[in-house]
Amino acid sequence: MQTPGTRMYQRTFLSRAFFMSVNLEYFFRKYIDMVGKMVYNIKHINHIDLVGIRMEVPAMKISTKGRYGLRALVDMAANTNGEPVSLTQTASRQNLSLNYLEQVFGTLRKAGIVASVKGAGGGYMLAKDASEITVKEILEALEGEFSIVNRITDECEDEVEAAIRELVWDEIDRRVNELFQECTLGRLVDDYREKQGQFVPMYYL
Repeated sequence: MQTPGTRMYQRTFLSRAFFMSVNLEYFFRKYIDMVGKMVYNIKHINHIDLVGIRMEVPAMKISTKGRYGLRALVDMAANTNGEPVSLTQTASRQNLSLNYLEQVFGTLRKAGIVASVKGAGGGYMLAKDASEITVKEILEALEGEFSIVNRITDECEDEVEAAIRELVWDEIDRRVNELFQECTLGRLVDDYREKQGQFVPMYYL
C-alpha cells in the first residue's frame, strides 16, 4: 500500500522526467536545425582562402533541368503541327515529371523561347521557328552561362592560374559554346525523327 509520501515522490519523479524529455526534445530539434544550417552554408561556399578572400563565379553545370528541358523541347517541336502542345502529353511520352516540366517551361517562357496558350486546347508552343532556337539559348536560359570551371576574379588570379585559364579553360568554353550555338532545336528534331524512322524535313517560314 502506497503512502502519501510515496505518491508525492512518484508524481515529482514523473514531473521531472517529463520536463527533462521536453527539454531534450527541444535541444535535439535546435541541434539538428543548427547542423542543417551549417551543412547548407558549407555546401554553398565555393572557395575560402585563409590568406585573403578569393571570389569564384560558379561554373554552369548541365543539370537535370537543362537536360530535361532540352529533351521536352525536342519532343514538343517534333509533335506539333503549329498547334499548342500539352505538357501532360510531353511528360507522358518522355516519362518526365509534369510538375517539374511546368517549372522548366515557366523559365523557358520568361526567356522568350516558348509561349503559353490558355484555355481549351491550350498548352505550349515555340515562340519562334525551331531553326532560330539554339541549344546555347536554351541551356543559358535554364542553367546560366556555360563555364567548365568556377572562375576566380581577376584581382586574385596569379600567373599560373591565368596561363591555365587562357590556354585550357577558356578554350574549352569557347569550343563548347560554339557547338551549342551551331546546334539548333530544328537540327535536333530532324535527327530525332530520322532515328525514329519517320524523317520529315522541317520547313521554316
